[in-house]
Amino acid sequence: MINLEEAEIIQNPAHAAILLYGFTLGYTNSGKYRSCPLSLIFLAIPILLNDEWIDLFQRTQKKSGLSKIIGKITKNVQRDNLLNLSNQSKEYRELTLEALRLGFASEIFVLSLSEGAINPNMQLYKRLDKEVDTTIKIASKIGLMFSDSSLLEIQQLLKVRL
Repeated sequence: MINLEEAEIIQNPAHAAILLYGFTLGYTNSGKYRSCPLSLIFLAIPILLNDEWIDLFQRTQKKSGLSKIIGKITKNVQRDNLLNLSNQSKEYRELTLEALRLGFASEIFVLSLSEGAINPNMQLYKRLDKEVDTTIKIASKIGLMFSDSSLLEIQQLLKVRL
C-alpha cells in the first residue's frame, strides 16, 4: 500500500480541479457574472488549500462578502496569510495549471476564449459524490463571496496584482 503524505494528497491536480470547479460554480451562480476570470483562478488555489482561510470563510456568512473576511484577517494573527497570498499564488502556479489542464480535459469547466474566463459544467454538479459535494460547497461559497467584489476591489483587498 502506498503511503501518501497529506500534502501530496491535497496538492493533487485532481483535487485542485474540483476546488476550482466549486469556486467557478459559486462565482457564476451569483448571477453577476457569466464566467470566472482566469486571473482569479490563480488566487483561488492558495486560498482553497489553506486551512486558516477556509476556516474564516466557513465562519463568515455568504452575504458578508470578501471585505468582511479581510477585516477579520487584519484584526487577527493571520495577517501573514494575506501578505503572503501573492507569493503563494506563484508557488501554486504549476498546480493551478495542471488542475486547469485536467479540468478542461475532463470537461468539468470550459474556457471562454473571448472573455479569458472559465465556465463550470453545470450538468456535472448533479452527478457528484456527497464527499466531493462538501468540498465543492465551501469552494463555491468562496467563489460567491469573490463575485461580490470587482477585480479592482479584489486586488486592493487582497493586496495582489491580477
